[in-house]
Amino acid sequence: MDLRGVHLEGAVLRRADLSRLDLRGAVLKNARMEGIDLAGADLRNARLEGAIIKNSRLTRAVFAGADLRGADFQGASFLQADLRGASFEGANLVDAVDLTSDQLLTLKTLYGARLGPDLLKQIQERCPSLLEKPAPGRER
Repeated sequence: MDLRGVHLEGAVLRRADLSRLDLRGAVLKNARMEGIDLAGADLRNARLEGAIIKNSRLTRAVFAGADLRGADFQGASFLQADLRGASFEGANLVDAVDLTSDQLLTLKTLYGARLGPDLLKQIQERCPSLLEKPAPGRER
């Protein structure tokens, strides 16, 4: 289903099945999406700042270029999710599962993000610049 550019700012979507939807460029700022299924969904360049996406299935979802600043992903499963160029500044990734340092190395930034101790150590060793405040206008 094509929902490109849809505006659902502040929406409450609990246990919803949004798998395989085309949500490119969608605006889901401050949405509460706990326990949802976004498996295979296309969220390229979507805006999810401040969204709560706890305990959700994000398997093979595409978040390339998405703005995920301040989003809460506690307990979310990122199995094979595409995170290229996404901004996770200030995001909560504690207790996120199936999230690898290889996926995180493709991000734009992790500045201020909360990570589990193992992932944090891996990022500090492999690409500590991801944890630094991005310079204005600087692209990775």
